[in-house]
Amino acid sequence: MLRLFGRKPKPETLPEKFTRLLAFHAEMIVTTRALIADLKRQDQPVLLIQNYSHLVHDHGEIAVMQ
Repeated sequence: MLRLFGRKPKPETLPEKFTRLLAFHAEMIVTTRALIADLKRQDQPVLLIQNYSHLVHDHGEIAVMQ
């Protein structure tokens, strides 16, 4: 977190951190799915495989959190 004017930021609680991480992985899933659709049209097999790997990772992270 950014420190402004010498004040310490309020420490993040565990539920806040959990919520932030869950939202981050959900956002990454949406972004990756859109990218995969574009890569399919562009015929980019290597990038498709890499992005499917990221998609599986993000789904796995959410599954662990649930």
